[in-house]
Amino acid sequence: MIEGLIPRSRRSKKGGRPRSVGMREVMNTIFYQCRSAIISAASRWA
Repeated sequence: MIEGLIPRSRRSKKGGRPRSVGMREVMNTIFYQCRSAIISAASRWA
């Protein structure tokens, strides 16, 4: 679904550090943070 939005791992012409974490883990972390923020905000308004 969002696969097209995630940049592929590629080698830069300038060099750079290779990824040490998979993009799935990055997305899981982002989704977790979003859920936590929503739950936290909802509990303050309740």
